Amino acid sequence: MITQRPSTHEGKVMVTFEISGTIWTESVHLVGDFNSWDSKSLPLHRDWKQDWILELELDTDRKYCFRYLFDGHHRGDNRQDSVLLTSN
Repeated sequence: MITQRPSTHEGKVMVTFEISGTIWTESVHLVGDFNSWDSKSLPLHRDWKQDWILELELDTDRKYCFRYLFDGHHRGDNRQDSVLLTSN
């Protein structure tokens, strides 16, 4: 699930990426054009419900391509998992 809320900084939006804790994995990382597809820089962490979660501040009115890595590997085909359109 992905949710967005306004940021306190103009031209920015807070985006929360959340993956169900029922997925069997030791680690989840977020990679995309917002972090130059770096497989180590954006690890998700477990919240109080044991779901995987990460919050980022991104520019508004942009399109971002991204995917999740589970234990260092993507699941599915070689295309990006999603495209995110940010807005306030």
